[in-house]
Amino acid sequence: MKKLKLVSRILAIAGFLVTSSLIVSACHQYPIEYWIYGVVGSLLILTNFLILTAWFAFGEWGLWTYVALSSVLTLFVTIVTSARWLNIQILVFVALGVFVTIFKNSMVSYIMSIDRQIGTLEEERNALQAEYSYMQGTNNALKEKVIRYATLKDLTSKLSTTLALEGVIDIVIENVSDLVEKADACILYLVDEDAHELALKAARSKGGALSIKSKKGDIFDMWVLKQRQPLLVSDTDKDFRFNLDLVPEEFRREFKSVIAAPLISQKKVIGILRVESREAEAYVSDDLRLLTTLSDLAAIALENAKLYRRIEELAISDGLTGLYCQRYFKERLEEDILKATRLRQPLSLLMIDIDGFKSYNDKYGHTAGDI
Repeated sequence: MKKLKLVSRILAIAGFLVTSSLIVSACHQYPIEYWIYGVVGSLLILTNFLILTAWFAFGEWGLWTYVALSSVLTLFVTIVTSARWLNIQILVFVALGVFVTIFKNSMVSYIMSIDRQIGTLEEERNALQAEYSYMQGTNNALKEKVIRYATLKDLTSKLSTTLALEGVIDIVIENVSDLVEKADACILYLVDEDAHELALKAARSKGGALSIKSKKGDIFDMWVLKQRQPLLVSDTDKDFRFNLDLVPEEFRREFKSVIAAPLISQKKVIGILRVESREAEAYVSDDLRLLTTLSDLAAIALENAKLYRRIEELAISDGLTGLYCQRYFKERLEEDILKATRLRQPLSLLMIDIDGFKSYNDKYGHTAGDI
């Protein structure tokens, strides 16, 4: 566009100069020849085209400058040639200038209205595009939630299929690794009720099993155990709550992001579920909420498995001494006899009793005997 206007300016100026020279030269050279009027008239009409070119090249001020110069030139030709009818050409120039000016102003108004409409349409388009992006983001978020809820439902179904503690631990650790994105490591600790400390139960990486040297947890696990709250660490090197220098050298591992949630049952922390990533800023609050939901499901399943194991132990052991009861003894005796027979191995049975215990019960009572 700039090149086109530059060419138009050169054409307008050069054309007007050439046309003016031809008209002046013709008027001086042939002042009385009537046929020259046609030539001069044609050149003046050509000036109309140059006026339009000037308007395109220079704008409104260029238009009226050319109108003025063309009028002066026409007036000069009229005086030289005594052709009074050429004064009409001056009116043509002025009329052309007025017409172009009105046309330009109307076009400017029209273009401005078009621009306003375009601006309004652009705003509406941007608003619709923003709304579409928002709806698309919401739709994607809902899809992810549906997928997660479906996976959680599947996890709940899996957990309901077993009451074995080891089976529940395996299901939990496998599904957490699959559900939480960017999970380079997934670790499960359970609280040892006798030692009152954490005990490592399972650890898994993307490649499979994971070797963990800190069997009782580290500073992050201790924080969750003490605060009884979920933990999100975006960058272990920048989090002011934790001093990694306190972690023994042999227990240190390569990770940058951590999310961990306590396993709470009956208002007691029974364990910790933890996920790690080697990348900083790997997890957001949604990941922590998901892990918290998983930990709630895991806590219920683990507590049920513990209760089931406890019931099994009570069913086969004596409540007073903790030793196996007669029924379980008979079951194991039958199994061992069959095994010894199949393998053709010897089997020994040792029976132990306390001398004179019946007389002690008879003399002091069964309560004293129990003690």
